[in-house]
Amino acid sequence: MEVARESIDMFLNSRMVEAEDLFRHHQDNRQVRMAQCYCSVMSAVVTFESAQLERTLQLLKATEKAMTPDTGLVNQLRTKLKAPEQLEESEVVGLLERQIAVADCQVCAAVINFLQQDVGSCVRGSWGLRRAWKTYDRIYGQISSLYREGRQDRLENAAEPGDGRAAEPAARPLIPSSASSPNLAAPAAPSGLRRSATRLHVDQAR
Repeated sequence: MEVARESIDMFLNSRMVEAEDLFRHHQDNRQVRMAQCYCSVMSAVVTFESAQLERTLQLLKATEKAMTPDTGLVNQLRTKLKAPEQLEESEVVGLLERQIAVADCQVCAAVINFLQQDVGSCVRGSWGLRRAWKTYDRIYGQISSLYREGRQDRLENAAEPGDGRAAEPAARPLIPSSASSPNLAAPAAPSGLRRSATRLHVDQAR
């Protein structure tokens, strides 16, 4: 995140060469790649040059493709076969961040298409906005569901009878591991969070 912030600061202060060099050396960083897209979109909107508009569209398409690596047949099967209990909190956050980045790329591509002002570009821009809205709506539903079910699970844990004081829920992964001790069985994952993880996998596979 710090590198992405620094690259945007360089771009806004007219240090284009340094910013581009930073972008090239951190192509594997999700935040830096999105920062490059935002800077390219700003440059295209300001200059309004056809070549810059086309370069920006190509960059947005490449970034959207890089943010959705699980589109191949093998990766789709692997995603469907993976048990929901194997999902860790970092994996869930990563999936959501990638979906948000894809939706951002679709919105920016729609803006660039609208700037070209021909009928075909306007149609592509409208279609891109529709895809972005559906992606944002799906992400909002996933985050809201995770929040509500996680809150309900914490309330249920706090309401369990104990020594007379409300027990504070212990920190744990979003989807607990299925590993168990030989003398003590591991607690089962909350059904609500398991359903959310399953829906998240199904949405990502689509």
